[in-house]
Amino acid sequence: MRRDGRQGILPFVIEPAKRDDVTARAGLPLVVETMRALGVDEVAGAELPPPQRQGGFAPAHKLEALVTLLAAGGDRVEDVRVLAEDKGLEKLLGAPFPSPDALLDFLGDCHDPQCWRSGRPTRRRGWHRSRRGCAP
Repeated sequence: MRRDGRQGILPFVIEPAKRDDVTARAGLPLVVETMRALGVDEVAGAELPPPQRQGGFAPAHKLEALVTLLAAGGDRVEDVRVLAEDKGLEKLLGAPFPSPDALLDFLGDCHDPQCWRSGRPTRRRGWHRSRRGCAP
């Protein structure tokens, strides 16, 4: 350490945090904020199946968790456990992450085999899932 208290060339001192609510993933909430600004949460609430259990995570929350997982570089749904252990990230997002099982169930609920049997998406018209089923 130098006489002026600096530890290196740049003018700051690294101090160990005494709290467990700091995170190295502080950029991930911007992904969720962007989704909400675009209205993805409202569309998810209107178009995706409701929670299977009363008090379960809302469809928008599960979708945000999956997108956050992808943005963090997750390879599989099980990787959400790493994000769930990050208390600083949980504090920034304002809610805990769903379990891997809840996310897998959610993905299964969103799967509609009729969409795949009825045809393939075209460049002019894509397929989307609606409450009435699969529609072009």
